[in-house]
Amino acid sequence: MTVTINRCRWQDQEPSLRQIRQSVFIDEQHVPESLEWDGEDEASTHFIASDQNGTAVGCIRLMPSGQLSRLSVLESFRNQGIGSQLLNAA
Repeated sequence: MTVTINRCRWQDQEPSLRQIRQSVFIDEQHVPESLEWDGEDEASTHFIASDQNGTAVGCIRLMPSGQLSRLSVLESFRNQGIGSQLLNAA
């Protein structure tokens, strides 16, 4: 699946980024909220994947240290290469 990937700041895309990570990590994988919302988002660079309708379907975080983290793709959009596209963009 072809998606559009945009680099963004947490402050500009927080609702979409939060919704994806809430769904994947907290709701599906039962990661405690205290671990997911670790206070690193505002200092990090984010990449968000959107489908042809402009709906956010995945994201990844690039931390100031250069470490990639929080790669997540909504369940109905998995196994279509979106995670790889996010990794390549980041």
